[in-house]
Amino acid sequence: MNVMPLGSGEKVKAVIHVRTLDDDEAYLVLSTRKGSIKRVALNAISGIRPSGLIIMDLKEDDDLVAVRLAGTEDDVIIVSEQGMSIRFPVVQVTPHSRTAGGIKGITLRAKDRVVSMDVGNPETRLLVISRLGYGKLTQLAKYRTQNRGGVGIKTFNITKKTGNVAAAELVEDDTEVYVVSEQAQVIRTSLEEIRNTGRATQGVTIFKPAPGDKVASIACVSDLKDDPEPEEPTSKGRNGKSNGKNGSKQLELKDLT
Repeated sequence: MNVMPLGSGEKVKAVIHVRTLDDDEAYLVLSTRKGSIKRVALNAISGIRPSGLIIMDLKEDDDLVAVRLAGTEDDVIIVSEQGMSIRFPVVQVTPHSRTAGGIKGITLRAKDRVVSMDVGNPETRLLVISRLGYGKLTQLAKYRTQNRGGVGIKTFNITKKTGNVAAAELVEDDTEVYVVSEQAQVIRTSLEEIRNTGRATQGVTIFKPAPGDKVASIACVSDLKDDPEPEEPTSKGRNGKSNGKNGSKQLELKDLT
């Protein structure tokens, strides 16, 4: 069943569960491949219709990487393919109108690009996994808070053995991790099997791809047996995980009901 009408070249990038769109303290944070970021009030899309709403104005050569639900006390962490990262308070991203473009979240070096953006608090840990299956966990508090738009600091020591960064996500202690390869191989592991390390390290092997295969993505999920209804983020800073021209292409949110 087709639940979302998509234009040519469009792909679904995020699905976010919320109890209501009429929340004055909740925001969507969107990040793009070229390092732009945007914050928009959740109630700005309360009038969403089946045909969709424009949620961000994207440059022609850019595309959406991630969308997260955030409160005003959350921190943002952006991770790049070449192992750089930047952490800054979400309030450094001024809320913009629904149809506006983004502002600079991170300054990327030549040939680098964003692979992940997430929001959370210092008690969470950042899981980073490379293309050749190396992974590491680091407390978010070990990433010093910086001003939005800088080049950031190293989060992963890239070598020929590790390959570039494939994915990164903030996780909590009861999380299980599914690693998916380009050739559709999947492994499941718990955080207990991934060593906590310092910020600028290469981690340990958690997945051994076959020759020619590489890590494509990860999915991090909590215990599914007694999973409670997700809470909305508030100004007290809950982790917003329930888990995006000037000649521009337009990003839309669709109503799936």
